[in-house]
Amino acid sequence: MSANRLMAAGLSAGTALAIGGSVGSLTGAGTTTTDAAIIATDIVRLTGASNSGARLQPGTPGDEVFILNESANTIKIYPPSGGTPNAGSADAAISLTTLKPAQVKYITATAVMINTGAV
Repeated sequence: MSANRLMAAGLSAGTALAIGGSVGSLTGAGTTTTDAAIIATDIVRLTGASNSGARLQPGTPGDEVFILNESANTIKIYPPSGGTPNAGSADAAISLTTLKPAQVKYITATAVMINTGAV
């Protein structure tokens, strides 16, 4: 539910934003998990150079992050430091191709499912 609808139902702006998520823009950086840009919002409009990266922060099981690659390049999405994407190797990247969305679901604080199909 959107923050606007939650506020219309009587919740404070701070509470509504916490429930409804925050939107941010981010430019991918680096080429490894250690120098990738840090994702700090729940909904991310992502741009960047080819094979630049963005890294998720640790979360809580059940948390979700939505990412939209708005660039003309493939960008790497990294799990939280030491984490595993899609039950794969630690710190491995998932490639998010041009103009595609991704949905991230936290399984543990650092293990995530990254769906780059239909979201």
